Amino acid sequence: MSEISREYFRVYRLSTIFVWIWSALISFGLFTTARKREVSFHFEYIVIGLVIVYALALTITTLCAPKIFANKLKKLSDSEQSEILNGKFVKIGERRFYEHFLLYYFNRNIQIVRFSDIISIEPKGRKLRFILKNGKKATIFIEQGENSAMLAAAIKSKNAEISVIIGGKVIKNTEKGQ
Repeated sequence: MSEISREYFRVYRLSTIFVWIWSALISFGLFTTARKREVSFHFEYIVIGLVIVYALALTITTLCAPKIFANKLKKLSDSEQSEILNGKFVKIGERRFYEHFLLYYFNRNIQIVRFSDIISIEPKGRKLRFILKNGKKATIFIEQGENSAMLAAAIKSKNAEISVIIGGKVIKNTEKGQ
């Protein structure tokens, strides 16, 4: 758990630091110019308020994400928990491929998806979208230098029943019994 939390903070620490520095600079700049101009006085305070609210929301999200992840782990069985916390994994970018699970970071949260819960994958530009059995859609954003088709192939290799959608067309599974 601590290794996953450390990796999560490493991924998102720069965005949190950047937003706080950005909000401090904008607040300082708007306060110093507000004394000279009274025309946009109310607008400046609205901007300052929105920047501070965004910075607080970002900070709270990054502080709460490990707790939310711990709650997700508690919902799993003991063997599944030990697979995620102590099991072997292959790391591709910021994603961890376990035997039965995919662990990735999205919307400043740690996401866990079972390969058996994925119905279809659609590599689309800088995104990899998949539809889950419960009807939800999930998205993985692709980093610079990564290939969405390669990630789709890696996910499909874990579960041959996953269909791949390319250009709106479903690619049939041509593999014979595994």
